[in-house]
Amino acid sequence: MALERLANELLFDVFEYLSCVDLFHAFNELNYRFNSLLIEYFRNQTYFDFRLMFKEDLNMIRRRYLPSFINEIKSICLSDDDQTPHEIDIFISRLYPLHRFQNLQSISLFNIYSIEKINRILDDLQQIPYLINLNLKQCYIKYDPKNILIMMNNIWSLVNLMDCCLDVYFEDVCHLIPPNIISCSIKHLSLSSFQCDLDNLSLLHEHTPYIESLSVDIWNPYDNHCQLSLISSLTTLKIKCESSSRIIQSLLRKVPNLVNLTVETKKINMDGHFWKEILNKYLLKLKLFNLKMEFAINATDNIEQEIDRIIDPYRDQFWINQNKWFVRCFSYVENDLSLIYLHTLPYCFKYFSININENVLFKSTCTTDNHYLTYNYVENLNYCCTTLEDINFPKIQFCNLQHLTLTFPYDDNFRCIVPQFNNLTYLEINMVNLSHYDNDLQQLQIIFDQAPNLYRLKFHSWLSIPSKFENKNKKTSNQTVWTMPPFSSRSSSVRYLDLRGINQSGQSQYYNDQHCLSLIRSPLGSQCEFLRIEVEKRTNIIDLVNTMNHLRTLNVRCRDRKINDDLIKWLQPRLPSTCSFAKDSTSPNDIRLWIR
Repeated sequence: MALERLANELLFDVFEYLSCVDLFHAFNELNYRFNSLLIEYFRNQTYFDFRLMFKEDLNMIRRRYLPSFINEIKSICLSDDDQTPHEIDIFISRLYPLHRFQNLQSISLFNIYSIEKINRILDDLQQIPYLINLNLKQCYIKYDPKNILIMMNNIWSLVNLMDCCLDVYFEDVCHLIPPNIISCSIKHLSLSSFQCDLDNLSLLHEHTPYIESLSVDIWNPYDNHCQLSLISSLTTLKIKCESSSRIIQSLLRKVPNLVNLTVETKKINMDGHFWKEILNKYLLKLKLFNLKMEFAINATDNIEQEIDRIIDPYRDQFWINQNKWFVRCFSYVENDLSLIYLHTLPYCFKYFSININENVLFKSTCTTDNHYLTYNYVENLNYCCTTLEDINFPKIQFCNLQHLTLTFPYDDNFRCIVPQFNNLTYLEINMVNLSHYDNDLQQLQIIFDQAPNLYRLKFHSWLSIPSKFENKNKKTSNQTVWTMPPFSSRSSSVRYLDLRGINQSGQSQYYNDQHCLSLIRSPLGSQCEFLRIEVEKRTNIIDLVNTMNHLRTLNVRCRDRKINDDLIKWLQPRLPSTCSFAKDSTSPNDIRLWIR
């Protein structure tokens, strides 16, 4: 039965299974009926995610469709990442400044690289009366205290804002600069990319008096005594700390109504007795407690004895019977250090890293260590195996992975702890062992075959092969030649290739004419839509754009250039007129092209 014969109501049901991007790209300009259906459907939608949008589709939506449903939009998501560089500038134009979205309640902006741009957007948001949710995510900017203060004041001036996430990273470490404007509306705040001492946290609370949940990286380099006022409104707290136990204790003494506490620490000596005293003395209303701690000792020390010393305080009645809070401790050796991790169960963090070797060791306070083996919260796993021995450890499982960093070859344990790849969208690969090359390719293809949603592929490092070369004087010399990633491998779903790898000497791998030709002709290259690469010559950029028929964006670094402005001027007349350029402020040597 032809799709066109379906009733409008059934077609609307079909539309519900498609993203805004896919829906528009599939049905726009198909015929008059579908154009009308798109307009009617969009009028009834309140959330629009324009990430991954084709450039020509984005322009078409702005010109033809947006006027008819702009007042219905309540939530919007835009990004300036490598897949849609400068999308935000294109979308938020003079024709459609943000203040025209009068019923907007939530906005999420990704990968902005300019604090001035952020402040321009925030100025415009002041005129939107119903905005309650603001997310700035994966943004990378220069540390500029004056403009950061302006940003904070702009945010605190949004009169109805309730939820705010500032996932903003800086070239240098950024210490929190509190606003000097009071917000009586903000209740939920995430500042995990800022370092905050207790003095600034106290100022933050003074200007956010009704805050209920907070995520922050607390910091006290001098381990001195800090004053903090009582924060009675706070019920949910997530903190990271690498400085001292004193600042953690000082903070937790001032949040008596806390119900939910999540703590991540590194290099801080806090045992179970410390936590028991804190929880018993100051946090009497606490219901949920999630803890993750990391230690390091010399690999020559008795690691099992050290783990027993760390875990034993968590075996008493307070932990086991009264609260039913169990912990697991595991360790492995890396770079002559024994890394020790302790976490509460179930594990409630998104990231997990492990190096399987002959020194790996697991212990738990559960009556049987076979409990809490499913780590369902983990979305990002870093896995490496550096031993050929058969290791016996609890068969923990990661069933909801979206992001996997994997060193090849992997062992049999890996397939036990990662039983399926159905949710995997991003795979990062390290291949450094030439002796297992053929086996590595087989293992990689197995993952490809079992990962139907794998979209993004990054090669961190690749193999280098010693070779002998003969020069013009007939003399031979030894040189190292890196082999290319296995583009002959096949995955029907991969569309994003990140080839910014390094060789075993830590050098960048620049692609020459032959390398680029091999990439273009390969299965992965022929279907690639988004590409990050380093090339030897500027003509390689021309070849990639003109011959990779599905390529939509290109993030490129060229060895053959003096300054990027000159390279852009050279490229512009040689590339299709539809190509637009953006310089990536996180890497001044990079150029980003939005092709289609």
